[in-house]
Amino acid sequence: MSLPTSKQVNLLNSPKWKLPKNEEKLTALEQELFEMLLPKDPNDDKNVIVEIRAGAGGDEASLFASELYRMYLRYCEQNGLKTELLSESANDAGGYKEVVFGVKGDAPYSKIKIRKWRSSRSTNPSNRISGANPHFNCNCGCSA
Repeated sequence: MSLPTSKQVNLLNSPKWKLPKNEEKLTALEQELFEMLLPKDPNDDKNVIVEIRAGAGGDEASLFASELYRMYLRYCEQNGLKTELLSESANDAGGYKEVVFGVKGDAPYSKIKIRKWRSSRSTNPSNRISGANPHFNCNCGCSA
């Protein structure tokens, strides 16, 4: 194996190879800018109660509700928020039919309201979640 030529070294150091890293930084900066530009909500400093209920789908839906609950717990932990389990209704498959928990800390509502969790089914554009609008592409005949 020979040493790389100067042309090969220049190719490796070209900006094209740095593009994915820069795109990640750009996405993070866009999210930060979005959060900074949001108008101050009077509820931002208030504590939050989150209810997660498994939808239709049996065990799979309850397992997804369990995954979602764990995602929220990790997110809260990473952002210095305290959580308190208020009620739960588990099933035999290890998931939750329903779980309710409280979030306390430094401006918990402001940190949770803009999260956009996506399920594994979100790769289909008709299933994507858009903000807090539950009727995004729902085809239920509503005007949302």
